[in-house]
Amino acid sequence: MGILQVYIDNACTACTRARQLAGAVQRRFPGLQVQVVNLAEPGARAPDAVFAMPTFVLDGRIVSLGTPAPEALYRRLEASLGVTAKKRER
Repeated sequence: MGILQVYIDNACTACTRARQLAGAVQRRFPGLQVQVVNLAEPGARAPDAVFAMPTFVLDGRIVSLGTPAPEALYRRLEASLGVTAKKRER
């Protein structure tokens, strides 16, 4: 289906929320591969286009600089992937 990479860093205060959103995306889009890339980890690298944390990259294209509102990201992913997200379990 695709790969969503979420670039974060330990020093980033907004990155905790981005990590949580990455988990929510994985639950809503089970066919989407979600990778959280912590640039504070040894050997972790980001593409040249990633210059701020957090950054959400879908199949090599930036979809958000910063942590987007969850519903906005879900709509963007649905449109880009041509799928409908699983609804939240209650």
